[in-house]
Amino acid sequence: MSWAKALAVWILIVIAESIHGIIRQLFIAPAVGEMFSRQIGVLIGSAIIFAIAWACIRWINARLFAEQLRVGLLWVVLIAIFEFSL
Repeated sequence: MSWAKALAVWILIVIAESIHGIIRQLFIAPAVGEMFSRQIGVLIGSAIIFAIAWACIRWINARLFAEQLRVGLLWVVLIAIFEFSL
């Protein structure tokens, strides 16, 4: 398993989610309202993260469940640090 690749995929997730948030604020929120756009955003954001993780898991070379769990936990910790630092 490659921790550097796991970190690179996390950066990709952060970029994708940032673009998703910008699009949500600019286009979806004015059309449907802030609350509903946040609810839609949770579903779309989850799908984006799942798609990126699913597409990259072999590249990261995390084949065992324990390795995949460690990568996921790393991403959760890094996302929490990123969000709280903003």
